[in-house]
Amino acid sequence: MKDVILCATHVVCLTIEEQNKLIAELNKNRQELGKKTGTTFKILTYNAKLEDDIRKISPPCS
Repeated sequence: MKDVILCATHVVCLTIEEQNKLIAELNKNRQELGKKTGTTFKILTYNAKLEDDIRKISPPCS
């Protein structure tokens, strides 16, 4: 199994509810794609530490 890394060049601040909806939709789409292609995807989870790391190099959301 290969790991796929999603990289963003623009940070958009999301509420916790929006984060959960986004992650749920991404996981749903990845599972559907996996069934079609015979690929196994790990379940994505939200990582607040990465968001904190991004804020160190990018202006905070307003």
